[in-house]
Amino acid sequence: MKNFFAPLICLSVTVPLTFLVIGPLATGLSQILANGYQWIYALAPWLAGAALGALWQVCVIFGLHWGLVPLMINNLAVLGHDSMLPMLLPAVMGQVGAALGVFLRSRDARQKMLAGSSVTAGIFGITEPAVYGVNLPLRRPFIFGCVAGAIGGAIVGFSSTHVYSFGFANIFTIAQMIPPGGVDSTLWGGIAGTLLALTLGCGMTLVAGMPRNTAPDAALPITTGRR
Repeated sequence: MKNFFAPLICLSVTVPLTFLVIGPLATGLSQILANGYQWIYALAPWLAGAALGALWQVCVIFGLHWGLVPLMINNLAVLGHDSMLPMLLPAVMGQVGAALGVFLRSRDARQKMLAGSSVTAGIFGITEPAVYGVNLPLRRPFIFGCVAGAIGGAIVGFSSTHVYSFGFANIFTIAQMIPPGGVDSTLWGGIAGTLLALTLGCGMTLVAGMPRNTAPDAALPITTGRR
């Protein structure tokens, strides 16, 4: 009875709630986010890069990032280039750097293995393992990753870096940043912002992102005897 009715009741509640409340609300918030980005970018590209680099992973958690994807595709279709996608790469690499810091600092074998595999996946644009499995549970690494993404995104925005084809933000996005006329300062600015986000995320996590007691539970003293 439980195996049959529990999924049925859950679906009967969540499906209408998704279509009638959560879906329209998320769509409206995504549109506000997209309009806000366009306004900030017109005002100051570096500020738009900082905002996008800091908030992108937060938007991913709530699914609001899908509201920005149509803007990227439209920019590529109309203008032939897009300024938003390069700003996402520091946000991604900031979380990768934070997970790398956890990998280097942690003494727990299970956490170290999870962080190491998250770094590998994050380099190729899959940040969910790093965010949900490593950085967000520890809190400070996630915050440091967002801070690093903001600084790197500001550099990318200031450099007027663009991409000329669509794809997810990963290590191969650097190749998409190469202008049709050849390598110039916009590419180097995008690379500098990306590497700085990776380095800062890792460095801040190494210094202050982990609790002092990072040893596994097995290292705790064991007492015997009766009281």
